Amino acid sequence: MQRIVLDQFRPRRGPDGTLFYDAIARDITERRRLEGELRRSMAEMQQAHTELDSAHRAAELRARTDELTGAFNRRHFAEIVGAALADGGSGCGLLLLDADRFKQVNDVHGHVVGDAVLVELAQRLTSSLRAGECVARWGGEEFAVLLTGVASDHDLRRRAEALRCSVGDTPMAAADVTIALTVSIGAARSVAGLGDLDSLIEAADRCLYAAKGQGRDRVCLVGELSVIEAEAREPEAVALARGLMFATGLRASFIELHAEQVAALSTAIAERLGLTAGMVLRCRLGGWLHDVGKVAIPHAILDKPGPLDAAEWAIMRTHPLHSEAIVHRIGALSEAAPAVRHHHERYDGGGYPDGLAGDAIPIEARVVAAADAYSAMTTDRVYATARSPRVAADELRRSAGTHLDPAVVGALLATLGLDAPSVPQIA
Repeated sequence: MQRIVLDQFRPRRGPDGTLFYDAIARDITERRRLEGELRRSMAEMQQAHTELDSAHRAAELRARTDELTGAFNRRHFAEIVGAALADGGSGCGLLLLDADRFKQVNDVHGHVVGDAVLVELAQRLTSSLRAGECVARWGGEEFAVLLTGVASDHDLRRRAEALRCSVGDTPMAAADVTIALTVSIGAARSVAGLGDLDSLIEAADRCLYAAKGQGRDRVCLVGELSVIEAEAREPEAVALARGLMFATGLRASFIELHAEQVAALSTAIAERLGLTAGMVLRCRLGGWLHDVGKVAIPHAILDKPGPLDAAEWAIMRTHPLHSEAIVHRIGALSEAAPAVRHHHERYDGGGYPDGLAGDAIPIEARVVAAADAYSAMTTDRVYATARSPRVAADELRRSAGTHLDPAVVGALLATLGLDAPSVPQIA
């Protein structure tokens, strides 16, 4: 059995010069054992502290990041942006990005591929950022990005477009599948009125919605919202009317172009007459749809280069009734029925299909009738050459009180700038 002994000795000389050694020997085996155990215990404690710190850091990281993509989560992103804004916030830009049509990726390729695409998306966004900037998964396929050093809307757009291109320019490879992904981006900058996270997020979200509404794969800034949102407010009924006339126009392209002009003129006339917003919309729809019933008229009659005979006119005169029947079947367009049925009535009662006269003719029909007449006169047709705007205006004046409502004619001429004698012709 091994023992550990500690020897201590001290030399000394006697009176006669003899050298002596005083020595002590002690058994320290137990002390060394205890010291070893102490060292091992301290090492184990240090290791436990290290593992605890590592676990704590891992837990803290999990609390700050999205488990799938590794990007920050909403809570931590909000903390970072809040700190940046509290520190002055000058030059901060906030982007909200949404993967376009991402549901199709999941539906067609499955969620495993979809998850891989989201991971790649987060990596591309992160790799494009500068020091002090960050990306977070905001929810689903939506990400938020904090940009710094953004001095102007021009800078903000440039940085946002770079991120958009980093995603859309190169397809993503995921699980042996190649995905062509694009993103829509809403962008806001920390300026007056947008000095806190909530207002920045709200503004960026509105911009994102506008970007997607404009066709996706694009960037929208706050300064562009007024124009885009005004366009987006176009009633769904108008979009339906456009679609119907597009389909009708496949038979004869002039029908769609003519309808577009009549719709624009009818809207302008109604506004100049001071009609209500609802009536203005009815006039606009009537302008788009007044000829939709021509889809039921044979080509030989529509495209005939000369005058129609009596039998052909009888068929042609049915198109307002066909138009009415079509729009009545579409709830959003049914309010346009009076305009399309009666736009060929005459102010003196000599029109069709019902022989109505004067104020008995719905106002929207009287408006469309004048716009239709002007557009027809100033457009080349297979049976007639276009007249100049000045000549057409003179014809409208002669028709006022017989064929057309005088007040509507006056509003149309004023809208066109043709009510004065010395106005240049419109090309």
